[in-house]
Amino acid sequence: MNYVISQVFSDIFSSIENYGFGAVAVGTAVMPGIYALAKKKAVKCAWLMVLTMYLYIVLNLTLFNRNFGQFDNNADLTFLQMSYYFPQLTLIHLAENFLLTLPLGFLLPLGFDLFKKPCFGLLSGFMMSMIIENIQYITGLGNFELDDIFMNTIGAVTGYFFLKAVAAANQGTDCK
Repeated sequence: MNYVISQVFSDIFSSIENYGFGAVAVGTAVMPGIYALAKKKAVKCAWLMVLTMYLYIVLNLTLFNRNFGQFDNNADLTFLQMSYYFPQLTLIHLAENFLLTLPLGFLLPLGFDLFKKPCFGLLSGFMMSMIIENIQYITGLGNFELDDIFMNTIGAVTGYFFLKAVAAANQGTDCK
């Protein structure tokens, strides 16, 4: 289990390490629209920085660090197919996909009222996963995998409910 945890964090930190130019490019592209839609000016900049870093890490892990045609445009619609042959790799794969969209579940509701509804928490993880999986399939940057879609959706929903739990816990601890 220690091996699985170390591999997951190693992959995440390698993307953070290479943040630089890509984050600036992604941030520059999305910042004007997000800035106009976010509500509270006091926390806007911090939220935008975190969202930009998050989006860059996701794109780096799923698309930017791969070569076109690296994969054979496979569509794996079998749930947990790898688990029989590679149990440790399957755990790493599932954990990474879960963690990939966990921040999405709490970042979007912090910036947009629309995402404060549970159905949009679920839909955001599902749609982000579908977009990435389709890009990977079409470009050969990865395989279309049912496991990825399922774990990404569960990750976003878990992030959404984590935010709701923290918000509920903080309602009773107002400092005056």
